[in-house]
Amino acid sequence: MEKDVAREVLALLDVASEKFNTSIRVVLNNCPEAEFLKYREEAAKIMAEMYINLMVPIHKAHPDLEPEQLRIARQPSKN
Repeated sequence: MEKDVAREVLALLDVASEKFNTSIRVVLNNCPEAEFLKYREEAAKIMAEMYINLMVPIHKAHPDLEPEQLRIARQPSKN
């Protein structure tokens, strides 16, 4: 994938992630706890798949497009 396409796709995936997070908050504020917990679990599965199967391959192909916070989080602790 060319870098400009990768950048656009990552931006769209970020929007999708925010939409999932918003939907989780809507369910939290409007549904019984059991329903919320199930919804959050299923949404998290989808978001994890999106990250692992779509975003990680793009980050590997274009490391400079990976957010710094993710790079830092993957580094081993210096303890």
